[in-house]
Amino acid sequence: MKKVTLIVLLLSLALITSCGKLNSIKNTDKEPNNKIEKAVKLNLDTIPFKTTIQEKGDVDWYKVNIPAQGYYRIMASSIPQNIKPEIRFALYQEWEGNKEKDISNWLKPPLAFHIAKAGTYFFKIHDDYDDAFSKKPIVLKTIFIKEFDKLEINDDIKNASATSFGQELNFYIYPRGDYDWFKIETGNKKGYLKAMIKETNSNVKPEIKFVQYNAWEGNKITNLTGWLKFPAAVLLPPSGAIYYVIHDDYDDAATTKPYTLKLKYLNQMDSNEPNNTYKTAKEASVGDTLHIAIFPKGDIDFFKIKTNQSNVLKFLAKDWDNAIHPQVVMYSLNNDTNKLNRISEWEYLPHSFNLTANTMYYFSIMDDYNDASSEKTFDVVIK
Repeated sequence: MKKVTLIVLLLSLALITSCGKLNSIKNTDKEPNNKIEKAVKLNLDTIPFKTTIQEKGDVDWYKVNIPAQGYYRIMASSIPQNIKPEIRFALYQEWEGNKEKDISNWLKPPLAFHIAKAGTYFFKIHDDYDDAFSKKPIVLKTIFIKEFDKLEINDDIKNASATSFGQELNFYIYPRGDYDWFKIETGNKKGYLKAMIKETNSNVKPEIKFVQYNAWEGNKITNLTGWLKFPAAVLLPPSGAIYYVIHDDYDDAATTKPYTLKLKYLNQMDSNEPNNTYKTAKEASVGDTLHIAIFPKGDIDFFKIKTNQSNVLKFLAKDWDNAIHPQVVMYSLNNDTNKLNRISEWEYLPHSFNLTANTMYYFSIMDDYNDASSEKTFDVVIK
């Protein structure tokens, strides 16, 4: 009898606990709230609340007052199997014909949205293709996190954070889709900027891209590199600041753990630079010894040569770093199109080419897959 009584008590306690949890979920599913003007007001940090996508194309609007810069997190549970919810943030434009001003893309929960400043923010939730509905509610929970990244807001090149050579600084890739912009004044230095990071134990894969920016030419951005994995480097331009931006490679991961970025100045080890296009090709002659560095990643060095007689031109090389695998290729210039015609395959050094007398040839040297580099110079002899 005591055993039966104990079982009854335990079942009653479980029922009370379950009811308590159910009652702790607030019913904010107040239709109609399918327009921004009808948005349901939420407290800053809410208890879990319900929303229902009741018919195809149904949209539910909510609003919340955010007191400071930070991050607004939205998590979802009890999602009906056929629903794939998406959330988009917006501002309310009282005096405009279109009252909604979208300030984010459609985001899948769980999500975090960066709040740049205090104010009233709106968000709407719908099924991703507006072709599914359910009478079962989705349970949402929101949390506000105060800003922890001292460099924000630097998600736009116009708000790039100033940095300097030799500096170490912490940055965060948070939330998903975060882009952090920085700039560094190079002065009259000739050489390279090298960026390194201390890895953080996370699933984020940071990438960096270097650009130049001109606010006086329609906010023109000129890429100096593509997206690069760390460590990364760029040849300093003749003038102007360098801007650089860091993000996760697929914009699908984030972390609240900081990365430490270190910026290093490297002296120019390759006196031939800049010669990464045929228009800046350095002139070479038979008998020359070229001192070359394939640095940074993606570096390609162009030269031009003209011989007085038809002969076999040999390219010999020594002392290159084992990290790279240098190759050479020959070109001729099409004067009509002002473009190079490749007249050979990419060949590993050493290699020989048959040349015709009194003809200007161009050749370039690079790493075989263009994915490795070395600060160490090596010699290429032309015979």
